[in-house]
Amino acid sequence: MEVRFLGVTTNFSNNAIQVKGQKQIIDSLNCIGLSELVTTPTLPMLCDLNYIFALSFPVDVEFTPINISIILRKDGIDKASMSFNLTELLKSGDFKPKTKTIKTQIIHQKFNFTQIDSPGTYDVVCKVSEETIIGQIIFHPLPPRKYSLEEINAIKSNPLAIKYVRGEVSCNQCQEKLKFYTSFSKDKNLEKNGYIFAKEIPKNYSCKCGNMNFSTDYFRDGIDFFLGDSSVGREDLGIKALYQSRTLQGIANRFRNLLSTESSEEEFQEFIKKNPILLHMFNAREIRFKNPVLSKYKTDFTILTHSKRVINIEIEKPGLSMFTKTGHVAKDLKHAFDQLSDWETAISNNRGSYLEDLGYSNSEIVSIEFFVIAGRTGNHKLKSFHHLKNQYRNYGFMTYDDLLNSLIQLVSNVDKL
Repeated sequence: MEVRFLGVTTNFSNNAIQVKGQKQIIDSLNCIGLSELVTTPTLPMLCDLNYIFALSFPVDVEFTPINISIILRKDGIDKASMSFNLTELLKSGDFKPKTKTIKTQIIHQKFNFTQIDSPGTYDVVCKVSEETIIGQIIFHPLPPRKYSLEEINAIKSNPLAIKYVRGEVSCNQCQEKLKFYTSFSKDKNLEKNGYIFAKEIPKNYSCKCGNMNFSTDYFRDGIDFFLGDSSVGREDLGIKALYQSRTLQGIANRFRNLLSTESSEEEFQEFIKKNPILLHMFNAREIRFKNPVLSKYKTDFTILTHSKRVINIEIEKPGLSMFTKTGHVAKDLKHAFDQLSDWETAISNNRGSYLEDLGYSNSEIVSIEFFVIAGRTGNHKLKSFHHLKNQYRNYGFMTYDDLLNSLIQLVSNVDKL
């Protein structure tokens, strides 16, 4: 009997596939990402891997119970092992007798090893009656994900933002569990239920019986990776969304109430700063507050989008007079657009220096844009808004009602996302 290691994958839908040769083995796999290289945010990993093997043996062989052990060995030291019984696999129906002299079958075994806590190359050793190296697997950790305040602001403007990630690993002997979580801020409720903030996990963890012990060097910071990945949906992790419909409804209600008051422009700026979800339509990668424009001016908000656009925003108060009786742009609103014009002129004359202050080069930014948020939609005629957009066609414009209505639209959709 010959055993070959084909690689690992997180996605595998078939337990066994009948094939004829090595090339067909690979072509016939119904899996995604089969590889001998594993890149991962954390070591130990937080998800199981499917280890894929090919077994070749005579079709007429008389099987006695055969236990196959697979060992992951690094620098001559056994780090982890798994075993399975070939006879049980035969009984399961995964293997169908064929009339060929030799048949090759693919099997997969799903494991997650807490012992794999450091990067490097591991020999995959098969042991039946004797040991044979049947392949290698490389574990490569991604660099720790560090989030700036500007990035955290942008993440919180995403309707799919993650509030926290939690999980647990347990010893298969003493059953002791290590329950952990990560978040942009500590969560008292999770800690009351026995979860440890990831950065406070001991550098070397060991359960009470000593069977489960590992270094957390590639774990404590690595788990933060998942906070910035709104597409993450691993069944192994407990993902808590930052926003649900009732959360957004609460923000919308508070914003509506604030709009009904005579609050100052600064109070509205502060509300948006604390609730960046109101800026979700900009698809932000970074959100900066009171960002300088070449030391001459300051924006209320500067947004860097995922599409490499820089958007500078001027906030005016909701009660701003927007139109004259004849439907033309009123003086106060014109002043806001004049402010954008001043920013645009200063940046156009010193684009390189401006982007350098932001931490970017010319080649990294597609466009620099300007936006006003001011006033209420009210009973103004549609014609007046058309006139405004024609007069200031190079600039963006939204009312506070546009912000509110966009948020209300999210309320009905966020739980479906």
